[in-house]
Amino acid sequence: MKILNAIRRSIRRLHAKGRTDGEIAAAIGGDRRRVCQFRLRMGLLCVGGRMYGRRELKIMRLNYGTIPAYAIAAQIGRPVDSVYRAARRLGLARCIPRLEDRPGLIDRLRARHAEGWSDAEIGRELGVDRHHLRALRKRLGLLPNTWSQHLRDRARRKTAEQLRRAGLPNLGHLRVAAFKKYARDRGWPEDLKKRQVQILELLWQRGPVTREEIGAALGLRKIARRIGNGRISYWYPMHCNTPGHGADNSYTADLLRRGLIISLGRIVRNKPPGARTGQGRNTVLYSLPLNIERKPHAKEGR
Repeated sequence: MKILNAIRRSIRRLHAKGRTDGEIAAAIGGDRRRVCQFRLRMGLLCVGGRMYGRRELKIMRLNYGTIPAYAIAAQIGRPVDSVYRAARRLGLARCIPRLEDRPGLIDRLRARHAEGWSDAEIGRELGVDRHHLRALRKRLGLLPNTWSQHLRDRARRKTAEQLRRAGLPNLGHLRVAAFKKYARDRGWPEDLKKRQVQILELLWQRGPVTREEIGAALGLRKIARRIGNGRISYWYPMHCNTPGHGADNSYTADLLRRGLIISLGRIVRNKPPGARTGQGRNTVLYSLPLNIERKPHAKEGR
């Protein structure tokens, strides 16, 4: 009995230090399976290979169910999944009743599903989480109402209400109003395109940049073109083929014409990757003019 008590004390002491079953077995000179059996009989928890110490178990018992699981995981330095598994083993997790056992729920689910309601709408009406309701719907063999007539009518009503509040006739004007606000909030003219405002913001923050640097900073897609002798060059398209702008004009050309940016000339040497000596070319450097004025940031509601 004294030997067993000494083994238990050793296991409890090493477990409190966060040792695994294998490390405890190596320290006391025993078998890992026997250590695991002793640990389970003493009520010591082991999750994910690293045992829960007394401090961690105390935090779990005090806080689980009162604060989010991710907050508990941050306190004890463990993954959120590990916290959930530990809570189930400690008996802290609440048992969720089966949805099938609720009287009348399946009939109401079938009726609303036949009307074209989504899982979220049915869940709000029945007071059930939409993820649990989706699992039940799948077990019943019901297909999701991705874009039913009911959902289209709801989207139509919400869109009309949004346009009514904004005082706009259609969604096209809503998009234009959003772009105008995007430019106005940053202190640039409202009639600029969104990409033009981004170019001005880039020049304001970084200073003079080339066309290649503008394209890379804005995340534009490169287009390959053949430049002779089997060589290929890559360039960033910046054409604004929209009404009010010619098909041959670009964002930078329009900004140059309006005097919002200036060209410093082809003064930057650009050598494409893999090019030999003498195959490089000069690129144009764009900059903001010295006399440009930027309006203060317009606050919401003004």
